Amino acid sequence: AKYLPGPDKSLAGKTLTVTLVDGNRGAEKRLDVIAGDGRGLNPGASTPIALILLFALLGGLILNLMPCVFPVLALKIQSFMHQSQEGKGSAKAHGFAYSGGVLASFWVLSLVIVILKKSNPGLTWGFQLQSPSFVLAMTFLLFIVGLNFFGLFEMGVSLTGAGQKVKKDGLGGSFMSGILATLVATPCAGPFLGPALASTFGMDVFPLFVSFSAMGLGLSLPYLILGVKPELLKFL
Repeated sequence: AKYLPGPDKSLAGKTLTVTLVDGNRGAEKRLDVIAGDGRGLNPGASTPIALILLFALLGGLILNLMPCVFPVLALKIQSFMHQSQEGKGSAKAHGFAYSGGVLASFWVLSLVIVILKKSNPGLTWGFQLQSPSFVLAMTFLLFIVGLNFFGLFEMGVSLTGAGQKVKKDGLGGSFMSGILATLVATPCAGPFLGPALASTFGMDVFPLFVSFSAMGLGLSLPYLILGVKPELLKFL
């Protein structure tokens, strides 16, 4: 079977003749099929939007426990403990600023997907792994990282302190911390998040933005709760 990069909706409902060829025996068989509109190619077309939003929210929340994000959680809790001493209003403002940074980052990610879908309507989750050029580039990158681990050369040492260079004071610092948390979360995909992300590729623009907003809300929810209820910090 030959992969087509996107469904041709102009053929929907028409009868097509398909020839199946057995490559081993050379046998052929002709079938008459009715073309669909491509909606069955993506789980987002048939999965209820409420379930997708629930998975997105839970997936974003569980991201806080992933090894990419969990170290940031402890540092941010320490920051909230300091801000709660300045007053409940200050902690709340920083909680909203942090959540704003997370949501803004997820909106940018959703905008990138919308732009990519405009050029290829049949785009699906993991599309980049279908590109030989991308796979070759990743293979080369991992080979270079392997040489780095063997000590042949040092690379990325200066990046280990990138978080220390982010502005920390004021609401702008909390906003940038939200962006940083989203950035370090991108390599991780915990439970519930995979199906939610895959489903977004079958959505229109508005549901897609809402789904990514739910993911961002899930990721920022612990900090948002601590900002509104800083007295909960005593349990941590």
